[in-house]
Amino acid sequence: MKKATKILISIVAGIIIIPSIILTVWYEVYKQRPVGQPPYFDLFIANTFFERDNSTPYDKVSESKKRPVIWQLNRDQFEKLDTITLTLTNISGEKCYYTSWGAPFTRIRQDLIVYKNGIADSIPFGGFGCGTGVYLAPLHDQETIARTLYHPFMFNPYSNYELDLKSDSFPKEFKSIYGDSVSIQLSQATYSTPWNEYKSQLIFSDMITISTDKIIENWYKGNFSVFPDSEPTMEEHFGLKKFGQ
Repeated sequence: MKKATKILISIVAGIIIIPSIILTVWYEVYKQRPVGQPPYFDLFIANTFFERDNSTPYDKVSESKKRPVIWQLNRDQFEKLDTITLTLTNISGEKCYYTSWGAPFTRIRQDLIVYKNGIADSIPFGGFGCGTGVYLAPLHDQETIARTLYHPFMFNPYSNYELDLKSDSFPKEFKSIYGDSVSIQLSQATYSTPWNEYKSQLIFSDMITISTDKIIENWYKGNFSVFPDSEPTMEEHFGLKKFGQ
């Protein structure tokens, strides 16, 4: 082998090997950070080599920029004060991340519109009580996440504490809060890396409208669940069933 060829190979090898070693060392240091975020390599690359754009996981974007996803919300489940099962599929053609407390839909948000005598009154999501332990969980293309939650209408949206489903006064209390009918829309905060086509944003389900008379009718039939005897955590006040499972 000619000397010039050996020199060229050595140079090329140095160009590949030395940066690889440096990158590996940086990544090992990155993984030792005292934070709860799992050390995903693509997030490491994004944080190390790219400047953060102005988008955030809580942005609302135009219709043309919405991340394509499929929500599955069963209307029949919302007509009974029991548990509901939510599923969400990423069909955007690229991997993204969603905010999590350690399981799917542990940071789900909900916006409500209550109708009383034909007049609409919104109850927007007011925010979680605690941000400790929140991290970004991956959602790959064509991946589906699912979780069973307590029905959000089993709670007073102004206090986030559960309603007394065993009380004879429940129908009156329920109507006073949720009116003649109530619409609900769910949203989930998602994060995108700089090379994603779709930016960080809130992704929204369709809005479902449910008659409160139908819910109360099912309540009279005994079609409702009750909370466990133990004191629920604040996370459960936002509709989470069996936090951490």
